[in-house]
Amino acid sequence: MFDAHGVSYVLIGGIACLMHGASRVTVDTDVVAATDRENLARLFAALRDLDAAVLVSERRMAMEDGDPWEVDTLRRGPGALAEAETWHFTTDAGALDIVFNAAGVGDYHRHLPRAETRDVFGLQVQVAGLEDLITSKESLRREKDVSVLSELWALLRHRRQP
Repeated sequence: MFDAHGVSYVLIGGIACLMHGASRVTVDTDVVAATDRENLARLFAALRDLDAAVLVSERRMAMEDGDPWEVDTLRRGPGALAEAETWHFTTDAGALDIVFNAAGVGDYHRHLPRAETRDVFGLQVQVAGLEDLITSKESLRREKDVSVLSELWALLRHRRQP
């Protein structure tokens, strides 16, 4: 849906790790999106088409473990998206996290130089570079991030071998 609306984004998080060869399973999709006014308008339109609802609970990690998800409608306009660094949504396509400043790496434009273009079901998707994923996970140091770091480092070493 993002591509249909021309949203500028880079795929980050667990799915990006999977696309680099990691084996860890994830429960959501994470993206870092550009914050210019035009892109926020396209992003808002895509979220509306996905019937996105904002996850509002402070207990998001507990929600991932099975607690009920508390949601609110996405009713304010595109400009409201810029009021937070991170948004958590439930959508018709599953759970979606949108960040505007990824830990340890930065914004959308900081990801682009190392992003890799991948073909995903006929769509060209920008996927965060392996080094950026490692940097971000090392910066966050959450249990789920630390648990995949050794695998990401091994993938990077393997990639660098002649």
